[in-house]
Amino acid sequence: MDAIRRAALVSVSRACGFFSLGVLCVMLGFAHDPQRSAQAGSLLFFALALGLIWKGQLARRTNYKKTETWIMLSPEDRPSKDTAQTVLSVILRDVYLLHARYSAVAAVALLLAAVALAVWRAGP
Repeated sequence: MDAIRRAALVSVSRACGFFSLGVLCVMLGFAHDPQRSAQAGSLLFFALALGLIWKGQLARRTNYKKTETWIMLSPEDRPSKDTAQTVLSVILRDVYLLHARYSAVAAVALLLAAVALAVWRAGP
């Protein structure tokens, strides 16, 4: 179970890392306007959170043999065919929802930064 969770964490973390790199590039594109940059980052991280929640809901129906987690597992760490679908779908769902929480926190933090920048820009 621990090897499966580790593989799922690596798989989902890598995908979220690449998405975050894309968000960073978009935010750098708005570097001339920090408020818009924070707004864009917030919107994109919110979209990531929604996508991860959606993937978490679909995890139960996804064939376990077609997941990156299954491919990453060594043959001795793989569960039996009878329980593999249940075990992998539950673990993947948990990992997707964990990363959705992280993404939602990032979205809220960037939204608060955008609001703070708007208030600061408005001045007294």
